[in-house]
Amino acid sequence: MSMIEIEVVGLQMDAALGIHSFELEDRQTILIDVKIKLSSTPQQDSIHETASYDDIADTVRRVIDARHYNLAETLCVTIAEALKTLEHVHEVTVAVTKSPRTVACKSVIARVTL
Repeated sequence: MSMIEIEVVGLQMDAALGIHSFELEDRQTILIDVKIKLSSTPQQDSIHETASYDDIADTVRRVIDARHYNLAETLCVTIAEALKTLEHVHEVTVAVTKSPRTVACKSVIARVTL
């Protein structure tokens, strides 16, 4: 059985994320990568047989705008849970990438698969 995967890579959004005072005061730009495995292979070449990129991005935006998240891990899981509710989604992997100001590294990534 073939499995269709859809990836949206580098979705850039501003989020209320983090535990430090500067993160509580201002939103920060983060990157979200989403990989979705469809529950079936589209047969009719119709958008109604898949998870559309627009629906994926809108769902991510809605989750991010809902509230402040202390942990990137919590945001990651919350996005994945919301994406799992989209029609035709069998499995979803979400990665949230942010640039930390308190650790000497390029970026930190939280990733979950549901």
